[in-house]
Amino acid sequence: MKFCINAFIDADTRGLCDGLADIIADHAKFDMMCGNQMITVNKKQVINHMEHLRGVQQNCTSKYTVLETLDKFTLIKVEMQYPTFTRINYVTMNECREGWKVSNVTSVFTN
Repeated sequence: MKFCINAFIDADTRGLCDGLADIIADHAKFDMMCGNQMITVNKKQVINHMEHLRGVQQNCTSKYTVLETLDKFTLIKVEMQYPTFTRINYVTMNECREGWKVSNVTSVFTN
């Protein structure tokens, strides 16, 4: 589980995308609140976006907190602190035959 969440955070914040497709479930869904609009994308769209930012170091610090773990389910809060705002990702992970996978991410932004 730790490898999966750390790899996901590294891809998102440091542009380290190697193996990203392996840690995201095929059916994964990503929701992001942009103002009053909810944007939803799938695994392919997220991987394409992160690959476009390969090697780009975000100007943020990050930390995560495990909120809940039940059997093969984990809910994690990832906080990415930028100079003027914070992005919070609520990441759902499930343990599959191939190991832990990100299955859902909901992102919100705060000042």
